[in-house]
Amino acid sequence: MNFSDEVTLGTALSRVINTPRPASTDIQLYGIDVPEIRRVIDTLPATGYLSPEDVRRLLKLAQIPLADELTSGSKEEILTFAQSIGYPVVAKVVGPVHKSDIGGVALNIRSAEHLTFEFNRMMAIPGVTAVMVQPMLKGQELFLGAKYEDRFGHVVLCGLGGIFVEVLKDISYGLSPPCLTKKPFP
Repeated sequence: MNFSDEVTLGTALSRVINTPRPASTDIQLYGIDVPEIRRVIDTLPATGYLSPEDVRRLLKLAQIPLADELTSGSKEEILTFAQSIGYPVVAKVVGPVHKSDIGGVALNIRSAEHLTFEFNRMMAIPGVTAVMVQPMLKGQELFLGAKYEDRFGHVVLCGLGGIFVEVLKDISYGLSPPCLTKKPFP
């Protein structure tokens, strides 16, 4: 390198000296059964999309707390579940990827009559296979995704969830640590 004067050289050297060491790639996931998570991932369909049951299974293995939910194509099961957890509830379609684009999300459902209406409406949407019901919770939604790239390994994406993923496009992404990229997710 060539520096025009000693001040520029000194500034560059101080930045190099004060740069922190790279983070360790030896990540410890205490209490999480990583081999079991790997086994589950290896059995998933190669479509790139996971069913609600597969998502719940992986999140439970990673010890991430989840809200109660039921996915069903049976109106009676949905109504019984909603009654057991209490209103208000949220209903979401299972099937299409962009739920909000097709009217596949109904928030703040406060009665069995309203839930019945939304269930019937959602099941009539082409491609819908079931309806998922969860308690209506308050908080910040999170978007999280991963994709395997041949030359780089896993790329992990994270940002605000819900409609904000597409409205604000405020997403961060980066490469997964090498210890977690032994082979691609489906």
